[in-house]
Amino acid sequence: MSSYLEAGTSRPPSDEEKKVRTMRALVESRDRSGKDLSDETIRRFLRARNLDVEKGSSMLVKYLQWRREFVPNGHF
Repeated sequence: MSSYLEAGTSRPPSDEEKKVRTMRALVESRDRSGKDLSDETIRRFLRARNLDVEKGSSMLVKYLQWRREFVPNGHF
């Protein structure tokens, strides 16, 4: 049985969904705060770099670092 059927979905994951998962793993390995990100946020950065996982994850990690420094308590 295919893994997507075991997961309870009726279709295989799209190329973009696979890239979102790959990018999530990359971001989480570089910055622990990446585990709190939604798929939509990751997808936004992925699309900003034309679905290039490496460029998108690099951009997202830089954003997370900026956010930590600029907004230290998570508030504006």
